[in-house]
Amino acid sequence: MDKVIKKAKEFLGIIGFSFRVSWITSRKYLMVRLFIEVLIAGIPFGIIILNKILIDYLVNLPDIKVDSINGRNYFISIIFLMFVLNVMYGLLGKIKDYCGSMHKELIGKEIEIQIAEQSASLDLSYFDSAKFYNEMNNAKKDSYALETLTWILMDMIRSGIQFIISFAAICKHSPIFAFIIIIAGIPSVFSEKRFVEVIYRWQKN
Repeated sequence: MDKVIKKAKEFLGIIGFSFRVSWITSRKYLMVRLFIEVLIAGIPFGIIILNKILIDYLVNLPDIKVDSINGRNYFISIIFLMFVLNVMYGLLGKIKDYCGSMHKELIGKEIEIQIAEQSASLDLSYFDSAKFYNEMNNAKKDSYALETLTWILMDMIRSGIQFIISFAAICKHSPIFAFIIIIAGIPSVFSEKRFVEVIYRWQKN
């Protein structure tokens, strides 16, 4: 049990450090990326709702006066909103990739600066030690791992938001089924955590 708690603390510490570095390097890019993740998480559900409305409209078509101006405008509005959401989803994806690329570069530079500052504060005798250079190389490898980890954390945030929205929607119709889905999804949560740890260690090595 102690080993599990220790690993959990280590994992949370890595996540916390990753966010701190991301915040220090660029608050603007971090906030934009988080905001985009929230939007990207919600847009698919908006599209699903519009699809349902459109299907209901087409099913009830015989009872609707399609020739009326209101009927045509309603149909056109649904199609237009679906088009806007799909375009927005694609556009946000492009902005996310751009901000992520720029932010990743800034994170790499910030970690290099921190490594250089720590090296400058050391006694000259450390530079004659092979252990020192090994630690320097490990620190540089850690910087690449942190850059990748930031991406994975953003995906986890988006997945968490989508999970909450999905749970609320399913719970509205069947609370029991919603809890069954949660129980079924627990293994995937542990596998996701394991995946993040494996990626982090792989980047370090």
